Amino acid sequence: MSQSTYDFPLFHGDYDETTETDLKADTPIQWLGKLERCFTSGTSDKDKIYAFRVNLERGSTASDWWKGIADTEKDTWDKVVDLFEAQWPPTKLVATGTTAKKALLLNLRLEESKLGEMEGTGRSENYSHIKWADKVHKLWKGLNDPSGHLLDQIRPNMPKALLDVISLSTADKNSGEKFFEAVRAVDVERMMQKFSESKAMRELEERVNALSIPSQYANHSPAPTAQHYQQTYYSPSYTPPHHRAQPTPGPQTPVPQPTAGLNHYAARQTPAHLPITPAAPHQGYLPTPANSALNNPFSDQTTPRPNNFSRQLAQTQASPLAGRGTDSNDIARRIAIESIPYQDTPEGVAAYTRAYTEWEARWGADNLCTFITDRLPLSPGTSPLGSKECYTCGIASTPPHLGFDCLALDHKKIPVREKQWRTYINKALWNAGQRSTPGRRSYQASPIIAQIAVTDDGYAYDPNIYPADSLQFEDDPSSGNGQESHY
Repeated sequence: MSQSTYDFPLFHGDYDETTETDLKADTPIQWLGKLERCFTSGTSDKDKIYAFRVNLERGSTASDWWKGIADTEKDTWDKVVDLFEAQWPPTKLVATGTTAKKALLLNLRLEESKLGEMEGTGRSENYSHIKWADKVHKLWKGLNDPSGHLLDQIRPNMPKALLDVISLSTADKNSGEKFFEAVRAVDVERMMQKFSESKAMRELEERVNALSIPSQYANHSPAPTAQHYQQTYYSPSYTPPHHRAQPTPGPQTPVPQPTAGLNHYAARQTPAHLPITPAAPHQGYLPTPANSALNNPFSDQTTPRPNNFSRQLAQTQASPLAGRGTDSNDIARRIAIESIPYQDTPEGVAAYTRAYTEWEARWGADNLCTFITDRLPLSPGTSPLGSKECYTCGIASTPPHLGFDCLALDHKKIPVREKQWRTYINKALWNAGQRSTPGRRSYQASPIIAQIAVTDDGYAYDPNIYPADSLQFEDDPSSGNGQESHY
C-alpha cells in the first residue's frame, strides 16, 4: 500500500519547459518518478492506480485526460505508465555546442507586433514578452555568461517599446538575472502605450518621407528648356494651322499696319516655351479690337471685341503670390530668427513638455507643423531653426554633421515631427547643396512662378510648378452679344 501523504505538488499537465516557473518545477516524467518512489514492492496495481488518480489536480488538463480514457485501457499500472509517457513524452536532450547555442540565442527575436498578445494554453498561458524572456533566459544560462556580455546582443532583438519601460538600475545593467526579471515585471499598460506612440511616430515619419518625394523630384527634374515645354494645349474648337481648310483666294482688303509694339505681340502666335521666372510683370501691349480681329479667338469676324481675359490678366500681378508682402523664404527667415529652443535644464524640460502637449492638443497628434500652425516647441538644448543643424539631434556643430554621422543617444534624438519642421524651414531658407558647406550662406530667391501665356493657340503652362488647381476663371457679365465663340 502506498503512503497517504505526498511531499510534491499535484500534477496538472500544463507543463512548458520554456517558462521560468516550469523550469523550476519537475518535468512530467520526474513527477511520475517521485510518485513511484512512494510505492513498495508489495503495492498492488490497484493501489498504484488509485494513488495516481488522487494526485491529479481536479479540473486540470491531466484530470480531463484521465477521464477520457476507458477503464479497460487503464486497468494495469504498466498501461497507465505507457499512456502517461505517450501524452507527456520525456524531453530528449540534444548535445548542442556553445556556438550553436549562441546562434540560437541571438536568433530569438521578439516582434513588436506580438506585444500584448497571449501565448500558450492553460497554466502556461502568458504574455508574449514573458514567454520570450523565459526562452532566452534558459539559453543564456546555458552559455555561462556571468558578466552579462551577451545582454548587449540580446537587447537589439527586443522592441523599443519594451526596452523603454524596463526598470533596471545602472548597477544591474549587466546582470542577466536582474535583466530578465525586469523584463517579466514590466507594466503592460505602459508598454502598450509606448507601442502606440512608436507606431504613431513611425506612421508620421512615413508621411514626412512621402512629403519629401515631390521636392526630391523637383531637384532632379530636367531644367525647363524649349524642348521640354514644346507641347501646346489647344481649346476644343481650335484647329491647328496644318489641318485648316485653305480658303479660296479672294479680293484682298488692305489692313492698317500695326504699331511696332503691336506687331511684336502679334508675332508671338505660338511660343516655343514659356518663361519660368519673369524678370518683371509682363508689360507687352494688348491688341486693340480693330487690329486683333484676325488673331483674337474671343471675337468673330464681324464684330471685333477685346480679349477680356487678356485685359484682366494685364491688370493683375504676374504672380498669384504677389501683393502679399512676403514669400516662403521671408516667413522661414523670420521664424528662424525668432526660434528659441528650451534650456536643457529640469525647468526647461518641464516647460517644453507642457508646450509640446498643448501643441498636440490644439493641432492633433498626427499633424505636421507648417506655416499655418503654431510654432512647434524645440527640444531642450538644441540649436535654433535654420542653423544647418543635424536632423537627428537638432544641434549645429562645427564642422557640421548629418544624421547618418550623428552619435546622439536615443533619448537625445529629436521627435520625428521636429525633424520634419527643421527640414521644412531649412528647405525654405537654403539652396540645394548648401547645408554641408559651412560659411556659404545663401538665401533662396523668391519662389519660382510661371506666367501663363494667352495666345490665339490656347493656354500653355507648366503644371509641375504652377498651382493650376487654384486658378479661377470668371465670365465678364458685361460682355457678349450672342454671336461670339465660347471656348
